[in-house]
Amino acid sequence: MTVRLLDWISRLPLGVLQQFARMLASLFWLFPEQGMLKVIRRNLIIVYPDLPEAKLRRLSKQALRNQLLSFIEFLYCWGNPPSRCLARAGQITGQQLLDEALADPKGCMAIVPHYGSWELMNAWLNQSTTPVVMYKPSNNLELDQFVLQARSRMNQTMVPTDDRGVRIIFRALKTGGFTIILPDHTPKDTGGVDADFLGLPTLTTTLASKLIQKTGCRVVMLSCVRDASGQRFDYTIDAVDDAVHSKDLVESVTAINQAVASLIQRAPEHYHWAYKRFKAVKGLEDIYQVEEAEVRERVVKIRAANEVTATIST
Repeated sequence: MTVRLLDWISRLPLGVLQQFARMLASLFWLFPEQGMLKVIRRNLIIVYPDLPEAKLRRLSKQALRNQLLSFIEFLYCWGNPPSRCLARAGQITGQQLLDEALADPKGCMAIVPHYGSWELMNAWLNQSTTPVVMYKPSNNLELDQFVLQARSRMNQTMVPTDDRGVRIIFRALKTGGFTIILPDHTPKDTGGVDADFLGLPTLTTTLASKLIQKTGCRVVMLSCVRDASGQRFDYTIDAVDDAVHSKDLVESVTAINQAVASLIQRAPEHYHWAYKRFKAVKGLEDIYQVEEAEVRERVVKIRAANEVTATIST
């Protein structure tokens, strides 16, 4: 798909793009053992092994639709001027917390999980700050060019996902700057530790915690979800437990995981469950290939061994 075509599609009315995403979700729903829906269902079984089938189906359907909506909303954000994204801003919760964090001379780090439509926050967030953000290039060179051009309009400084990028972020924080870290991807073994995440010992990146330990920067968590109308987006700024500043790396990483888990439990249908987040959990290495009955059996054993169980409101 060319940049020109992506640009044209992105400029369609948001409602039209969202309707396309809903139609695509309906199509995916016809093939529950393939693609995104298969991964979503297995992740939900891993996290909520006792969830009745009817509720599992409903939550899976909501999560699939919301994630596809988020993707199309990202495209809308990338293809339009920041003013259009700003016009979509809805309710803002925790503004004072963010203002205080940005004013800290030790710098500020925002934890932004794969939740909701976080790209829609950029135009609003970057009105008063210039975040330094790591960016991993896409294998699709044209898509990569399209996204980079869009983010450059959003007042962001993009840095590579390597040691050089880490050094740039470190220097920015040391001078009172601002960075955004996505904390819930699965790192390489050398870049992570096992820490509790939704009741499972999950390999988690240590990048954010190491930067926090070295700089003493303030830490907040940001999230963005569409409102009931679907046409505006609400932003929330949450505090992160002080344990995130612990000198114990696992304790710091666990504090970040707990913050993300709390956000997920608030509205699990907005989390991007189509990512194989638990593929590095011991005993679950091939969990996305096995039958659902075996998923439940293995997860129950692991949870029993760890004596921790995630809960969901019924």
